[in-house]
Amino acid sequence: MLRYLRETRKTASDAVFSKNCIICANRTLGSPVCKSCDELLDGDLLKHPIAKFKTQNGDIIKCASLYNYNTVGDTLKRFLFYIKENYNGDALDYAAKKFSYPLGMLALPENSVIVNVPRSTENYDKYGFDQTYEFSRRVKYYCGKKYIYSNLLKRKRGAKEQKKLSGADRKINAKGSIEIRKINLLILKKKLEKLKKESPDILIADDMITTGSTVEECVNVIRTVFPKSKIFAASLARNDIEY
Repeated sequence: MLRYLRETRKTASDAVFSKNCIICANRTLGSPVCKSCDELLDGDLLKHPIAKFKTQNGDIIKCASLYNYNTVGDTLKRFLFYIKENYNGDALDYAAKKFSYPLGMLALPENSVIVNVPRSTENYDKYGFDQTYEFSRRVKYYCGKKYIYSNLLKRKRGAKEQKKLSGADRKINAKGSIEIRKINLLILKKKLEKLKKESPDILIADDMITTGSTVEECVNVIRTVFPKSKIFAASLARNDIEY
């Protein structure tokens, strides 16, 4: 409830006061990101937006991402850090619009299920929201297809924040860190029963994919309840590495 009160208050404030770019702070014409910064972001587009990586359990995951996180400029990093640290409805809508592009690259059928990589409990407690949940639940309004969003996954307490760890430690930390929200699973299965879809295509959404360790753990957990589903991944940004 507090999340939506903050968003309503922010929307009312924006109606009265002029907006500033969340990246460079220059005045904008109603958008959270100015034209110049939007063009700079487009300069960070991945040359090969579709990648595939193999999990230890043998799953081949097709992953679509929009931006290359390894570029020299810091416009992308400022944008990603902003949506991680600030609950701003306009900025999250902007992120959802951008996320609709890699989602569209996967050409998933309608009534596919979107779930997000859950935020660490440490950061959720610190900032009070989960940025990936916020933009992935909004994406259905921008992608032109009917998708089912489910807040299916949650992070167990005690797991460290991934960005503070090395690649090898990330795999260890991710192992066993994700679990199913049982009530949300029941709600999702009821929706799927009405659509007569027992094994829907499932997309795992994230803001940033570095090594793929957390996505792999999400795949393993989802497999326990949807063993026959095709699973995909998409993110706003990705390290342009070979998986």
